[in-house]
Amino acid sequence: MVLTILALTFAAGLLYTLYHIGYIAPQHLSEIFIAKGSPAQQQAEADKVIKQIFTYVSVEFVVALLLVIMLAIYVNNIKLANIVYVERSSDSQRNESNGVQQMSTDEYIAEQLARQINELLQQASPSHLLDKQRLEQLLTRICHATGAVAGACFVCNHSTQTAHGIASFALSQPLSPEPFAYGEGFVGQVAQSGKLLYLHPVPGNYLPVKTGLGNAQPLSLLYLPVVQEGNTVGVIELAMFKQLSENLLENLQKNIHLSSPLFGNAHMQANNS
Repeated sequence: MVLTILALTFAAGLLYTLYHIGYIAPQHLSEIFIAKGSPAQQQAEADKVIKQIFTYVSVEFVVALLLVIMLAIYVNNIKLANIVYVERSSDSQRNESNGVQQMSTDEYIAEQLARQINELLQQASPSHLLDKQRLEQLLTRICHATGAVAGACFVCNHSTQTAHGIASFALSQPLSPEPFAYGEGFVGQVAQSGKLLYLHPVPGNYLPVKTGLGNAQPLSLLYLPVVQEGNTVGVIELAMFKQLSENLLENLQKNIHLSSPLFGNAHMQANNS
């Protein structure tokens, strides 16, 4: 509305200014110089005409400047409105395709891990499933959620201060029947400290992963302690072909404790044996 009024005012003022400069002012000036009078009087009258022309041009310039400013603001608002619209449309399509609302890749992985663990916990546990089978299911879900290419589960025995391998996923060799003493190797260190351990790069020839093209060395190793009521009941070892961010490590550490009930029976049996 304001832009329209300024445009009409500018157009009307421009027409009147051109009419004044092209017709009224020359006619007035000719009348001044034809009329009798002293040169000083004629000059004074001519100066009045010139001042009127200057005033009209100045007013027209100010109106034109306001019009340009309002036009720039109007165009900028249109651009901003278009940008907002495009972003909302893009976000909507992304959310529909991925099912993720304003969530980073790391947060999405952690959310998927928590969902997989909760689904496993909510499922009825058939009596014929041994602890080994339940933990193998857990390990498979964890590897799929995090993108790990291989992994292993270890159950802690506080009586003997050892961690026993009980389940594995995609390892090139079977788990060793020999337990890790607390403080021994990476598994024993995590079982003893109850703290996450992340290795990148991986020591040479450590835990090769068997693929369809042969054996490959993982880029990262992650050891997650599973804590229940302040006690480390298990350790999960994951091998990956990628580097993990600090944000992802923090989220994985928070969510992995959800799996502690699945380690509970095996942990109790190990401590009572």
